[in-house]
Amino acid sequence: MNLSSEHTYSGIRFIILVASLLLIAGCNRDEPGTIPPPGPVVKGLEIVSTLSISVSEPSALAFNHIDSTLYTVSDGNAAYYKFNFNGMILATIPISGSDLEGIVLSQNCDTIYVVQEAKQLVTAFRPDGTLLNSFPVKVATSISSSLEGITIDNHGNLVVINEKDPMMVLKFNKTSEIFRKTLSYSLDISDICYDKLTNCFWIVSDESRTVLKLSETFELIATYTINVPKAEGILVLGDKIYIVSDSESKMYVFKKPSN
Repeated sequence: MNLSSEHTYSGIRFIILVASLLLIAGCNRDEPGTIPPPGPVVKGLEIVSTLSISVSEPSALAFNHIDSTLYTVSDGNAAYYKFNFNGMILATIPISGSDLEGIVLSQNCDTIYVVQEAKQLVTAFRPDGTLLNSFPVKVATSISSSLEGITIDNHGNLVVINEKDPMMVLKFNKTSEIFRKTLSYSLDISDICYDKLTNCFWIVSDESRTVLKLSETFELIATYTINVPKAEGILVLGDKIYIVSDSESKMYVFKKPSN
């Protein structure tokens, strides 16, 4: 090997050595942003009990704190149903409307709000079924994936969800929209409730079979799996989570997780 060839060979070996050292250093160094931060841990909810309710295709849940009763609607009947925690129907109140998917009572329980999916309406009634007023929430691109749930936050605002396309949450001060946000935490969203004890929102997803805990600004806090077919209604009270199954006409009771 002549002198020129030896210098060339030594140069190549040096370049290979430097490249190897840089590669090793790069692998051992923590690059900011190369590893995504961990998301909320997915856990399963602990079931407490299951009971049948005599309502065909129940959708949504609401609580009357004055007499400690529950309310639901059916997308197959123009009525809302009042029942107790044993599943016994106490009253069936016919109302004007169709394709009912969500229900919530006002803070003093003198007004009942329901959402009508196909018509994309939020409608207010008196407890006896007397119609008060309606206003449109037309954000859906398909009436079969439209309004699904409604709740009231700690400021008295109505909070309405659109199932998907777009998967969205909207806030209304009376009938005026004051906030909207697109969500992407599940395949769809089926109902929503506000938990005043923790100032959080809880959403149930039928297609994903999950329960989502969201912050006041609708950031994802935690995801919980549930084995409930066609979960269409959710209510959080104290240390329990209540979920109704549309296809089974059952109410599932879960232990509310502490985190």
